[in-house]
Amino acid sequence: MKLIYLFLMLILIGCTAADVRPLGIIEGKVSIGPLCGYAIDPNSDNPCRLTNEELDRIYGEYTVILSSENSYIAPLRKKLNRTGVFLFEVEDGSYKVYLESAIQNALAFSVKTSIEKTVKVSSQQRVFVELNVNTGRP
Repeated sequence: MKLIYLFLMLILIGCTAADVRPLGIIEGKVSIGPLCGYAIDPNSDNPCRLTNEELDRIYGEYTVILSSENSYIAPLRKKLNRTGVFLFEVEDGSYKVYLESAIQNALAFSVKTSIEKTVKVSSQQRVFVELNVNTGRP
């Protein structure tokens, strides 16, 4: 029994907090609009007065994708909710943050630089990214 205990202690000694790398954070917000032809309440965060369910449906059609310049890291994906807010915890490096939509041609009216950004992040750093979708509505 003492031999097993000694063996386990040797294994656990190798697992220290020094092995954990501090991460950086890439956070952001996606704005989609215009969502209606005219603003009912232009000074509001929800000028079209859409319900939460309607906003969840609209924003839920979009996914934020984070890909690393390091080819060994698989892209990370976050499906949006009505807030449009996203957050990724990442290791040091350069990343491309971009949008995909489940709706065909949904990004056709958006300028590429407004739906795709390249960022560099280091450990314990926060980087904010803003992406904007133009729906093409008047």
